[in-house]
Amino acid sequence: MKTTQDPAAVETVQTEEIPAVAPAATWLSDAEKKRLEEMFGAGAGKVKTKDEHWIHGWNEGVSFCYECCEKKVAELLAAEPGADYSRDGGWGTEGDSLEFCETCGHRLFNTPTQYCCESELDHFEQHGFDPANDDDCYSMDAVVSSSGWGPHEDLPGSDYERHVRHEYYTRLYQFGRKILESNEHN
Repeated sequence: MKTTQDPAAVETVQTEEIPAVAPAATWLSDAEKKRLEEMFGAGAGKVKTKDEHWIHGWNEGVSFCYECCEKKVAELLAAEPGADYSRDGGWGTEGDSLEFCETCGHRLFNTPTQYCCESELDHFEQHGFDPANDDDCYSMDAVVSSSGWGPHEDLPGSDYERHVRHEYYTRLYQFGRKILESNEHN
C-alpha cells in the first residue's frame, strides 16, 4: 500500500501499488479495438455536427451553432446598444463535455478533454451503450479519438496521476469488452 497526495484536492489517497502493465484480462487485442472503432465510427459518421461558437463579452461557457450565436448576439446588442458582444469560436476547441447548441440543440464539434472522456465513460457505464444509436457511437468515437486506447505500461506522471490513468484505461477496456460480448450475443 502506498500513500500519495492529490495536489489538486490536497487530500491523501491510499492506493495499491500500480502495476506497470494492465491485467491481461482487461486488454483488448488490436483486432478488438479495430472492431470497436469501426462500430463507433459507423454511427458517428451519420451524426452531423456544426462548429462550436460562443459570445465574446457574455457568458463564454455557453455554446451555440453559428446561426444561433449570430441571433443571440443581435438580441443582446438590441437590448444593450453599444455593448461589446460578438460571435467567437468556429475553430477546433477542447471541451469538458460534448457540446450542443444552447438554442437549437444541434450537436457541436469539439475535442473532449480527459475529464470529458471520463464523464462519457461514467455515463455509459451507468445508463448503457446502444451500438445502434448514432449519438452513443459518436460520443464513444470522440472519446477513443481523443484519449486513445491508452498505454499499457510506463504510465507517466506522479503515483496519483498514474493511478487515475490506469483506472480510466482499465475501465475503458472493460467497457469495450462488454460491448463486444453483448454484440456477440445479439
